[in-house]
Amino acid sequence: MGRCWLSDHHVFTTQCFKHQLKNLGVTFYDYALTGHWHFFYSQDPARRLRVLDRKNTNVPYNYEHYDKLASKFADQYGKWSQKNVDFYWCSFKSYMTHVFSKCERPIVLQLSFRFEGNQKSTPEHVKKLIELLLELRAKGQLLILASNRYDQMYFEYFTGVTIPKVPLCACHIKERYHPHRNEILIGPARHYPQGHHKISQIKKFFAKSQPEIELRTIRELYPQHHEYRDLSRHRAIIVLPYTIYTGAIVEYLAMGIPMFMPTSDLLSQWHIDDYLLVERKSDLSPTRCSMITGELHDLMPDPNNDYDLEAVNYWLKFCEWYDWPIETFSSLEELEQKLRVADLESISKNMFNFERQQYDDTLLKWQHILQEIHDSPYGGISS
Repeated sequence: MGRCWLSDHHVFTTQCFKHQLKNLGVTFYDYALTGHWHFFYSQDPARRLRVLDRKNTNVPYNYEHYDKLASKFADQYGKWSQKNVDFYWCSFKSYMTHVFSKCERPIVLQLSFRFEGNQKSTPEHVKKLIELLLELRAKGQLLILASNRYDQMYFEYFTGVTIPKVPLCACHIKERYHPHRNEILIGPARHYPQGHHKISQIKKFFAKSQPEIELRTIRELYPQHHEYRDLSRHRAIIVLPYTIYTGAIVEYLAMGIPMFMPTSDLLSQWHIDDYLLVERKSDLSPTRCSMITGELHDLMPDPNNDYDLEAVNYWLKFCEWYDWPIETFSSLEELEQKLRVADLESISKNMFNFERQQYDDTLLKWQHILQEIHDSPYGGISS
């Protein structure tokens, strides 16, 4: 059904995409540039990759740098790709589309992070990136998708262009919810002080009001390493996100681990108070506005304003998890009440059924996408 080249920088997006499209007969030239390859590969998948490496593709977007890289890549792989690659795919760093653009093959960009990248660029370079993406899209070489509602709306805000949402499903995970441990997990908060501070506050609240509910972070229980089956044995997880879309939360959904998430109102307030969502945007520090003006700035508040509660709440409502059959809480008191009375097995079942239906729907979307690639001016999916 097709041969795909992928050189993405995130291990989660790579695994989700590969396992979804394998079921449609797609095969892969997997040169993943993720630094966490050891989670899923026995050897570095990029070890034989020429021209590209983790250093020269991990530079904030700069048109001149990536244009030179694209020329070198095309010189090395262009003729070969005409016969062997049906489409290129990238997700975590949208400017990989620039790298692939001179090979004259179809490109699929499935956004899983803000389109301007996870590193701070300059206004001029962000504008050039938008121009490039829209130019490639207009001539039929680039298909732009969003893996989640937030990135879908974020792209539309800055470009005025509506793109389809095609979720990344964690179908590579076979473990299912089977609780055997009493501890309730809390996290993920990564290594940021803001998350650790909020976790400490919640732990103190429960230690005083409901000491029989034992809260532990994943790192406390599994300081060296953990498997999916370790997480699936816990009764539930209180989710304190550090960004608006993360692989870990999609994995919890796939396993059916009951999730308890702060409402958008509460999460917005925590973000205003403590800057909880550190990785909400490429600049890890709070900002009052975006570096460029969005095409829809008259219709929607600025998505990169970390000081306006209404603006933050407006955008957090687009977070994917608020469309999932999980539990939300508007206060710690409500969280305590829900943890005491919740039917966790029922929540888990609803989550699992939702994920399976989403997976089936996503496969249908990909069938249409593959046909669209085949019919594009740059297409020719091999059968």
